[in-house]
Amino acid sequence: MNLEKFKQKNPKKIGISIFTVVCILLIAGIFFYTSFASFETKQDFNIIEGSVESNGDLYFVFYVDGVISKSMPQKGEGYILNTEKTTCTKGASVEFNETEWSVKVLNMTETRTKCTLYFEKNAT
Repeated sequence: MNLEKFKQKNPKKIGISIFTVVCILLIAGIFFYTSFASFETKQDFNIIEGSVESNGDLYFVFYVDGVISKSMPQKGEGYILNTEKTTCTKGASVEFNETEWSVKVLNMTETRTKCTLYFEKNAT
């Protein structure tokens, strides 16, 4: 016959141990969340509404299929200028020549004029 120690489990001690582990995990989670959140940076730049340095500049904003673009689409890509949406500031207007694929600004009397051109795929 072997003699073994009989140890009765103490429910109070187990409850305290579980509570301590949960508290440590909770504190560690809060610490790591705040440390990661403190290093997050967001910067938004509104380039379209920026200012032009030299007076007398005329600048264009291009929208291709509703998305802003850095350049005007090339001739032969199947785009047309939507004249209803296209606008210019300070009373100027746009004349678009589809044959030469060129833009001419009319009635420009003031400096720093901005023209917004909307190009869409030709449905035909």
